[in-house]
Amino acid sequence: MTSAVLVAVMAGVTILLRFLPFLLFRKKAPPYISYLGRVLPAAIIGMLVI
Repeated sequence: MTSAVLVAVMAGVTILLRFLPFLLFRKKAPPYISYLGRVLPAAIIGMLVI
């Protein structure tokens, strides 16, 4: 019983964290968020290669 509640709470927090940016930036994302969206994927791939 306790583990089922724990899994449900963790799932709820994960879902909340996934949808939080969409809830905060409904109209238009700030410029720095757009910049990070363009730059971070290539930077992360570069770090994985190194």
